[in-house]
Amino acid sequence: MQSLRCLVPRLRAFVMAILWAAACPLVGLAQTPPSVTEKDITGLIIATQEDRVSVGAGDAVILDQGRARGVEAGDRYAIFQSSATFIPAVARRLPLIPPERIGELMVLNVYEQTSTAQILRSTREVNIGASVAPLRVARTPQPESRAEAADLRAQVQERLARLSPCLETARQAVQEAEHAGVKPAELADANGALASAELAVEQANALLDAGAAERAMHRLDNALADCLRADDLARRTSVSTASREPAAQPEPYSVQRGDTLWGISARERIYNNPFMWPLIYKANAQQIRDPDRIFPRQIFVIPRDYTPEEAAAAIQRARQRGAWRADDGR
Repeated sequence: MQSLRCLVPRLRAFVMAILWAAACPLVGLAQTPPSVTEKDITGLIIATQEDRVSVGAGDAVILDQGRARGVEAGDRYAIFQSSATFIPAVARRLPLIPPERIGELMVLNVYEQTSTAQILRSTREVNIGASVAPLRVARTPQPESRAEAADLRAQVQERLARLSPCLETARQAVQEAEHAGVKPAELADANGALASAELAVEQANALLDAGAAERAMHRLDNALADCLRADDLARRTSVSTASREPAAQPEPYSVQRGDTLWGISARERIYNNPFMWPLIYKANAQQIRDPDRIFPRQIFVIPRDYTPEEAAAAIQRARQRGAWRADDGR
């Protein structure tokens, strides 16, 4: 009877050890699909968006994988992260527990040694140091969703068509502001919004190539908002600079061979802004029949008492141009 009592704890420990050994492989199979395992791990997440400690679905991360490792925009990776595991006291050795697959990400921008990616989905928070393994994902839409995918692509193309002229206009507005003498510090917000719009377009194109048309469409909506903001900021800054009181100088101006109203207005001692030429035209309309044709030895009056509103109206009119008549603006 005494020997039986001593044998029971040993049998119990032996049974628990066997059950634990049998459960270990099942844990790995449940967490990691056969298509990708911890053996496929090739890299790590080395930084997170805004240096946050942990991130989740929709956030951006940086991988230690780049062009040198064959990474391309649109590539998808499974995210693995080690998790704490209870270890029975009766176990003779430490069980080998594979990292847990907790999500998936897609590469947006690729550089030589690194790349930026967006977390598409995650079952829990993702931390710096999490491992990644490449996925082989088909990028063609399923047959039942081809019509929907085609419609999304059409919407993306429509947004791209609107963005192209907007970006060109915003870039031109920034260049014109720089040409008008606006200081770089005053254009910081406009340049920042323009850079944000251009980056969003690049990310949208990468998402579109990867088959994520809906996400690409949202990125393009953000890009359009930033583009319009950049254009507005550049124009407002340009008008503000143009409306400042110019340096004192003689009022009359004698036209030289090769002069144009545009060129005269662009002179630093005049307005330092070519788009303010309508002010000169309006003040000298009696001797200017055609704003495109002025002649040497004509003497023009250069207005100095204009208001900010008049400067803004002149710049707007110069941009639109249209047909000027002698009675315009009187």
